[in-house]
Amino acid sequence: MDFSLGNYSVSIGSTSALLIERPCLINNTCSEENQYCRGYFNKHCVCQSGYRMNETTGMCEDINECRERLVCDHYCINTLGSYRCSCHEQYQLKSDKHTCTLRTNRLSSGKNI
Repeated sequence: MDFSLGNYSVSIGSTSALLIERPCLINNTCSEENQYCRGYFNKHCVCQSGYRMNETTGMCEDINECRERLVCDHYCINTLGSYRCSCHEQYQLKSDKHTCTLRTNRLSSGKNI
């Protein structure tokens, strides 16, 4: 069920949680940080990727991916709107940017492997 409340559009979903949707400004922008304008007729502000709407304040807050789910083999560093992985000293990060593999010694007995 959707209804209007002043300058806000409020949706009540099946989980009974309120989702505050702020309408976009005239120039299709949003007044709050980390939001963008979405929609065709009923344009409203939504959180950018890596952020979640705080249903109490209506502001987008950073998601801490490192706390919420296992995303990295060794170390996870939360950043604003994202995260990055790193590995223990003897390991290197693979091209998938999540998996760590043991470093191989390129020089063994003076020969290249």
